[in-house]
Amino acid sequence: MSSSSNFSFEDQTVGMDGINPIVGLEISDEKKSIQIANAHIDLIEKIGEGGMGEVWHGRLKTGVVKNVAVKFSGSRLDSREGLRREANLAAKLDHHAITQISMYGAGKEEDAIVMDYVNGADSGKLMERFAKCNLHTDGILIPERFVAFIGWVCCEGLDYAHTKDLEDHEGDIVHGIIHRDISPSNILIDNHGSTKISDFGIGILSSESAREMGKMTGKLPYFAPEMIDSSVEIDEKADIYSLGASMYTLATSRNPISESTDSGNLGLMAGNAAMIHRTGFPPLEEIIDVEPEFARIVSKAMSLDPGERYSADEMQDALSAYMYSSGFGPTRKALGLYFQILNGMIGDQPIGHLMERAKKKMPYFIENRKIRLKKKKYRDL
Repeated sequence: MSSSSNFSFEDQTVGMDGINPIVGLEISDEKKSIQIANAHIDLIEKIGEGGMGEVWHGRLKTGVVKNVAVKFSGSRLDSREGLRREANLAAKLDHHAITQISMYGAGKEEDAIVMDYVNGADSGKLMERFAKCNLHTDGILIPERFVAFIGWVCCEGLDYAHTKDLEDHEGDIVHGIIHRDISPSNILIDNHGSTKISDFGIGILSSESAREMGKMTGKLPYFAPEMIDSSVEIDEKADIYSLGASMYTLATSRNPISESTDSGNLGLMAGNAAMIHRTGFPPLEEIIDVEPEFARIVSKAMSLDPGERYSADEMQDALSAYMYSSGFGPTRKALGLYFQILNGMIGDQPIGHLMERAKKKMPYFIENRKIRLKKKKYRDL
């Protein structure tokens, strides 16, 4: 192991309910393992990489072996601060629809957090898999009822985050956290259909909103209009817009803002986003053959006026009424089966038994490598 400096605990442990005491992080040569306190973690493979650092699949060995995800900050000061902030915020939240963080370690050159390992993919990668298999029906990428179910779980997690009473660093009680970066890449889905919100690295306490005015952080294609306006203080309704934009993209594989310019030119993209936000995204029903109620819910979530949007709780209720209006509808198990079929098609594995289950139990089935939708029948697993 390479040597690691001890870390100051004074301001790092504020409000970190559930996080183990922070200690020095040791990283082995060639990043094969890490040590945080008495916890040894073997690093198996890199599963993600972004501007803020890498994410690895690891195995935690503390008497029992457990799969975990390890997120590294990289050496940049802002990335290290973002990771520390994510640990502080996410540790205040204990909910099945939010990835849980169990440890935070600070090293000499970079830091790391240990969190839930989701054996699956983020929903952005799922879109890529659908596109690879050319699984489109009537312009729809991921079937709208499954997109609705993914959004339904996210609403549950956001409602919890938005309404939870928390203690800030001064000991005052604050009502809720704003995520600020809801997007397909931060919505994780495992192979059994469980959905989780990840990455609170740029999240803020609701009391910090005024201080953050004019700071553009997150992914521009999923920004709420008020996040671009430096004169407007954002609230939790910005997350609702971003969730609606994510659902729009999952259903269509399109996002007008990301399509408007090269993602490397953030200034031009911000200008295009501001123009698109004057009228909003094209209505879903104009570009795909979508169920009207699904289109209505997404449209309301993406209202240009924050006051016209749902709260997370209201949006979940609306999605429930849409999905289960006939008394039955999508479930975690059904979503998991659907993705097992998809993964089997990509890996050229036998999927006949899965397809037979899908044809009998779900409104979606695969025929000649195309997804067909029986809109008038919706049976569950």
